[in-house]
Amino acid sequence: MVCSRDLSERAGAMRTHEITGRDGVRLVVDDHGAADAPPLILTHGFAQCARSWKRQYGSALVERFRLIAPDLRGHGRSDKPRATESYTEGWRWAGDIAALIERLELERPILLSWSYSGLVACDFLRLEGQSGLGGLGLVGARSKIGTEAANAMAGSLFHDLLPGFLAEDAETRVAGVEAFLRSLTHGEIPADDYYEMVGYGAIVPPRVCRAMLERTVDNDDVLSRITLPTWIVHGDRDRSLAVALAEHHAALIPHADLSIYPGVGHAPFYEAPDRFNRELGAFAERCLALAT
Repeated sequence: MVCSRDLSERAGAMRTHEITGRDGVRLVVDDHGAADAPPLILTHGFAQCARSWKRQYGSALVERFRLIAPDLRGHGRSDKPRATESYTEGWRWAGDIAALIERLELERPILLSWSYSGLVACDFLRLEGQSGLGGLGLVGARSKIGTEAANAMAGSLFHDLLPGFLAEDAETRVAGVEAFLRSLTHGEIPADDYYEMVGYGAIVPPRVCRAMLERTVDNDDVLSRITLPTWIVHGDRDRSLAVALAEHHAALIPHADLSIYPGVGHAPFYEAPDRFNRELGAFAERCLALAT
């Protein structure tokens, strides 16, 4: 077994970039692996950050691929603009991904989106098109919000915990973040990771969370036009988004590979990293083979 330090030394140390989105928002991006390796963009979920993908950074994936993970606007070390429209207008999210690809000069990266950032991926696909991507990954991904169909495919967890996420009172807010984390995975999160997650969840301002939830959008039309290689992943114990949503995505994209993880919650890449990393590597290799 190779330790993460050895992997990092062979593949190249992590780099951190600051990128300006198309509306001027400053984004902080972590970049793991060799600069000339095939690029994978990993985008995190609601009130999370680039550190969500830590079990990928320390894996053998970095020996073959370049793992690029932004702190999305409003999250982590990136800017947190106050205007509601900074989070409700799809062109801004799409522009962030486009700016990242342009600034880092990425050639046909694979875009992997978890949870809320499924909406971000769809924003990019709707406004920038799919020709610049090499593949698409939807991991417990949300593609619709603010509609009856979106509510029907959402689990009860998110709505049950919303008052805590939106609370201005710090004690209530942290309690809401902790309640979410206790239900994020089917198994228990180790203490070191748990408190790290509490930290990066709590620093996302309630106003950002509130604005992100004010969107109303359905992306079935976008997904039904996807011709990219696509990988759909979902845990069968996900309490945030129903497995039915992953199955719906697979019906919209008939050529997609669908992976259901038994006994796994909303974060398969964290809870079942060995399987996830193996399948992600195989998917990325197929994308590369199809591109040649």
